[in-house]
Amino acid sequence: MPDDIVAKTIPFDQLGIHDRVKEAGPRIIFYEREHGEDVTVFLALPVTEPPAELPAPALYRVLPEVEAAVAVRRGPAASIFPMVYQDLGRWIEEHGYHFHGPGREVCGSTTKRPHGPWPAGIQDPAAIHPLYSHR
Repeated sequence: MPDDIVAKTIPFDQLGIHDRVKEAGPRIIFYEREHGEDVTVFLALPVTEPPAELPAPALYRVLPEVEAAVAVRRGPAASIFPMVYQDLGRWIEEHGYHFHGPGREVCGSTTKRPHGPWPAGIQDPAAIHPLYSHR
């Protein structure tokens, strides 16, 4: 791992939050750019209501609503990545938008599917920032 990458990981299922929240959708990976080029990666679990408390390092946040360009593929992970990023990039370029990111990745469904097809979506808030108008 390069010296400028700091990884802080705890297996998500070992955080001890499943008995404290009720899941409301698929997990989401989202990114936040901080202070120049630094990017923080988060794994989010949509919930039906705010939890009373969560064990560290878990925290409760409400993600802002965004309009976004979205690309979705279904199938084994090897048939989704990196092609879904290429799909999204092609669409953004062809329609005169630019990447505004960092974006969000919606990963699979709430049910575990170790070998079967699963959906994955990539969201980039690019669709609200056109480079030029088509009209």
